[in-house]
Amino acid sequence: MRKLIFIVVFFNSLLNYSQSNKFIDSLIKNNCEQIIILKKECLGCSTLSSFPCENYGKNENFEDLYIFWKINKKTYLKKFNICGESKDFEIKKWDKNPFDLVNSKKNELDTIKLKYPLSLNKDSTWTETKLSHNQIYTLSFPLNKINDIKINDKAFNNIKKIEKIDEEYMKIDIEFKKNIYRYIYNNNSSPKELIDILNNKIFEAKDKIKI
Repeated sequence: MRKLIFIVVFFNSLLNYSQSNKFIDSLIKNNCEQIIILKKECLGCSTLSSFPCENYGKNENFEDLYIFWKINKKTYLKKFNICGESKDFEIKKWDKNPFDLVNSKKNELDTIKLKYPLSLNKDSTWTETKLSHNQIYTLSFPLNKINDIKINDKAFNNIKKIEKIDEEYMKIDIEFKKNIYRYIYNNNSSPKELIDILNNKIFEAKDKIKI
C-alpha cells in the first residue's frame, strides 16, 4: 500500500513540475521583465498519506514552489505543489523589493558560498555538520545569469542570539563558539535577505494563494 501511495505521489509531483515549467515558459514568452522562483522542500520528509492534500492543507506541503514575477510594472505571486496551483495574486506593495535586490546583488548571488556549521568529532577534528530533516530552499532566476542557489536552513541561526553574544554560553557550547561567525556571515548574506523578503510576502499572502 505504501509503495502504491509513493507511486501516486511521485507521478503527481512530476505532473506539477511540468505545469510549473509550462507556466514559467509562458511568462518568458509574454516578455515578463523578471522572475524569481523559490522552492521549499523538506530534506528527509515524505508523504505516506493517501490524501496528502487534506493532510498538508493546514500546513506547508513537503515541497512547495513559489513563482514571483514582474510584468507591465506589476508584480505577482503563484504557488504550485502536489495538490495543484493557486490563482495569480497581485502584490500591491513591497516593504523591500526583491527584484531590486537581485539587480543590485547579481554578482554576489551568483558566486556566494555559505559557511555551514562545523561539528567537533571524537578525534578532536572539525567537519561540516551532517544535515538531515531540514528545510531546503532553492532560488532560481530564469531571466538572470545567476546560478541556482540551494540552501539548507541549518546555515542560519537565531539572529537575536547572535546579536548578543553571551560569553558564558560560548564557554559551555564550544560548537556555537566555533560557528558563530559563520552564522553571522550567512545571516547577513544576500540569499538570506532575499529568502526573508519572499517568505514574509508568502506569509502575508497565504490565504490568497491557497490550493
